Amino acid sequence: AAGASPTLDAAAKWLGAGLPYGGLGVEERVAVLKALTDAYATSLGCASLVDEYAEARARRDAEHEADERDRKTREKEKEQEITRVVRARLLGEPLQPAEQQPAPAPA
Repeated sequence: AAGASPTLDAAAKWLGAGLPYGGLGVEERVAVLKALTDAYATSLGCASLVDEYAEARARRDAEHEADERDRKTREKEKEQEITRVVRARLLGEPLQPAEQQPAPAPA
């Protein structure tokens, strides 16, 4: 590994040659265990970041979908109000506030 300690380099060569872990000295074993621990911590940190990102994205997507539903509901309500006003004008009826109008029949 680039930039690794000479002790870790020696252990890597030893293990890379297929020689047993038990044949390493204490210093080499410690170097190998430290490298494995560091690699685990790094991969765990990356996995945590990926999980956090996925959760944030799911929240953002859910908020976007809710906003889109609200926008469509407001748009539909506005269209219904315009339809009511146009219908009243065409029929020559006086306009009443929307709250006093009967609910439209389901389509």
